[in-house]
Amino acid sequence: MLGVKSFGLWRLVREYDDFPQPTEPPHDPFAAFGGKKEPEEVWDGFQVYRWVAHTPEFARRGAVLLCPLPEDLPPGRWAGYKDTVRGPALDWHTALGVIRIVHCDDRKVATDVATEVAGGGNPDGVVTVCALYGDMSFRGPALVAADTAHPGIEYEADWGDVAALSGQDLPCCACRT
Repeated sequence: MLGVKSFGLWRLVREYDDFPQPTEPPHDPFAAFGGKKEPEEVWDGFQVYRWVAHTPEFARRGAVLLCPLPEDLPPGRWAGYKDTVRGPALDWHTALGVIRIVHCDDRKVATDVATEVAGGGNPDGVVTVCALYGDMSFRGPALVAADTAHPGIEYEADWGDVAALSGQDLPCCACRT
């Protein structure tokens, strides 16, 4: 994700005060049987992905919808309806690329659709997939997003930011008409 080796990661830890702190290493069930391993540092991928989006040196590698939006944002346009493995979706051509909004609030919808898009060669140029989160925020439905570059990492996205990228009010449901 960062394009650095372990030595480079430690440079980032020392260089940036706001770099995420390591989390607890995963539980080793064999440690109880005398397997002595050196403890390893583990970072939460979600926390690093969010940090990357807000750090100018790495922003192009971070969560697409968490990066600061361009100031002169050209309006996006509707790109059509798509059927996906997890339900109906609407595509929007934006300044960042195509954003696909899947109208389903089941778990891991964004990951499943982003994985399908990335695995299928991404002919539509989808950069991120958003799915309804089953809740409402102050600016519209709550969203969870997964970028096609890293489909296994989901993060919360803001409906207002997606609407700003599209340049218009967005429908809260997928319709074929």
